Amino acid sequence: MFSVRALARTAPRAASSLVSRRVPVAFQPIRSAVASSVSRSAVVAFSTSRARADQYSQQLAAKLASEISIEADETNSSATSDTNVQKFLSENPDWTVQDKEGQQDVYFTRKFEDETITVQFNIADFETGALDPEEADAALHDEDDLPGSKQHVEEFSEEDELQPAFSVNVNVLVQRPNKGSLKFQLIAENGEFLIDRVLVLPQSSVSAAELLKEESTSTYTGPPFGQLDDELQSIIDAYLYARGITPHFASVVPDYIDGKEQKEYLAWLDRVKTFVN
Repeated sequence: MFSVRALARTAPRAASSLVSRRVPVAFQPIRSAVASSVSRSAVVAFSTSRARADQYSQQLAAKLASEISIEADETNSSATSDTNVQKFLSENPDWTVQDKEGQQDVYFTRKFEDETITVQFNIADFETGALDPEEADAALHDEDDLPGSKQHVEEFSEEDELQPAFSVNVNVLVQRPNKGSLKFQLIAENGEFLIDRVLVLPQSSVSAAELLKEESTSTYTGPPFGQLDDELQSIIDAYLYARGITPHFASVVPDYIDGKEQKEYLAWLDRVKTFVN
């Protein structure tokens, strides 16, 4: 699952953040006593030399190549997420996907009678339930809880059972000609969509993507969905279900993010490697 991959990446980053706060030995200020003994020519040679920068670039490129190889192997060995997404799309051909490489936003669109339905989510807009930075640092420095140890495996299993699958903020826009639109703010979590708010938007000439991202502090957003009459909540749920906003769709959103995030991460690694090479 994506939450496990995110946690695995967070741990080494948390450790490296501690290292990055220390000034590398090569760049520490030279003490005055030592500096006085260094000739002017040596100082000039040091300031104009590119050898150190090249060395770091080569090290970075080598590390990036290693990371790309590891992540590519993981992508090839874990195709479950893509399989689930493709199965959903084959069973629901009314949906089309707009997904540009290098972009974080994903759009699903379909028609329903005279309506245009647009579903938007962002691959970076989710909650994983992973450890916070302080907990991650503590775990990294706890020698009694090394990954792979019996204690670590038992504790991870217990915590993993308690942690919910990561949740994703999802926006749904229902547009009708000359009627404006309804914007639903949802959360996809544990295979279901939870409605947060329902906004009524006036007729507009801007695109669906702009309407979905547009935030207005002056527009009345209605009460929190949970405060509505229970029967009204049920009918709104059924209204969205009829338009394809189903539990099956809710379960596919995390899978889609899982696959796309991995592809974007690989592409990002490759772009950085290309730059430093």
